[in-house]
Amino acid sequence: DADYVSPRQEMKIPLAACDAFSREAGFSSVTVQDRMGGRLAGEHLKSLGHSRVTCITTNMICDDFERIQGIRDAGLQTDLFMISGDRTIMREQFRKHDFSHVTAVFCVSDRQAMELLCILHERGIRVPEDLSVIGFDGIEAGIWAVPPLTTIAQDLEAKAETAIASLFEDPASHLIDVELTVRRSTGYAKTIL
Repeated sequence: DADYVSPRQEMKIPLAACDAFSREAGFSSVTVQDRMGGRLAGEHLKSLGHSRVTCITTNMICDDFERIQGIRDAGLQTDLFMISGDRTIMREQFRKHDFSHVTAVFCVSDRQAMELLCILHERGIRVPEDLSVIGFDGIEAGIWAVPPLTTIAQDLEAKAETAIASLFEDPASHLIDVELTVRRSTGYAKTIL
């Protein structure tokens, strides 16, 4: 919140913060239902027989934390895999990580999930036959991933429209719905020996 307070005090125009829950007076915040999205991802994986999931994130604060809590709310065991925000380092981490003890991976963003899909292909790990992968955001590029990426989609247009509309209203926190978009990167859990 402190990151938003300073600019708000300096600016004399309305402010809306996206992907943030600010409880500070004076401006609105717009975010998606991150925890519900994580729960939708977890329930989908659970319906396919998955019980243990590796959750990939760069941090455990704000939306990433809420998305992972949602996976846990669905009753899945979770392992955290903290990765670097630097793409080169992240790809190397994906190359070295042992995924043999889980049947599914939840990435807190589609971009991470698509990088992972590329590295898994290089390693000869089949998706979804060996490992299911699900992302979060619903970016259009996920349609063309190989295989197409299952994701928790957010309505970016609704988020933008809400943020703009909130500039002309009393400051408030706004939540945007999310929905599960099932594609071919998730499948039934394999047996782990």
